[in-house]
Amino acid sequence: MTVLDESTLRQDSPVRRDPVQRRDPIPLHEAGLRPAPATSACTCLKVRSLARRVTQLYDDILAPSGLRVTQYGLIAHARRPRGGAAPTVSALAAALFTDRTTLTRNLKPLITSGLLRLEAGPDARSKAVVVTEAGERAYHGARELWKSAQARVRELAGAQSVARLESLIDRVLPRLGEPGRDLA
Repeated sequence: MTVLDESTLRQDSPVRRDPVQRRDPIPLHEAGLRPAPATSACTCLKVRSLARRVTQLYDDILAPSGLRVTQYGLIAHARRPRGGAAPTVSALAAALFTDRTTLTRNLKPLITSGLLRLEAGPDARSKAVVVTEAGERAYHGARELWKSAQARVRELAGAQSVARLESLIDRVLPRLGEPGRDLA
């Protein structure tokens, strides 16, 4: 950011330094010499920036549980729906809009720590993701913290804004297709 300091301000300049209020250099856009820097119009950058901030908030709140929000989410999605079968790696990847390789890499620490395990799936080529008893305990132990994180995001961003954001994500995410596939 280009800034004005005392050496760049002339006596006849319309911009005056208030010595009481400001001792640091004045950004040009605050001095009225140039418009404020525009935020990036790159949708990817904006979405990733938001995702980083939200992830950090959840991770901070979930820290006492020992789980990161990504791990909590994997366990939550792998839990069996009322008496249903454990999801396969492929089904879980599809539900999370990710690829099998990325999902497998993210499952490894949870498997190593005994929170999840892989078992034979419904056919010879598939693997089912099973939440262990330790995984269920970890999930239930983190659940209230996760609810606190949910509430904090709504408090900071506004419940209606978050609801609109989630609705937009639900509409747009399936439309974007899978990475590497022709979207036309």
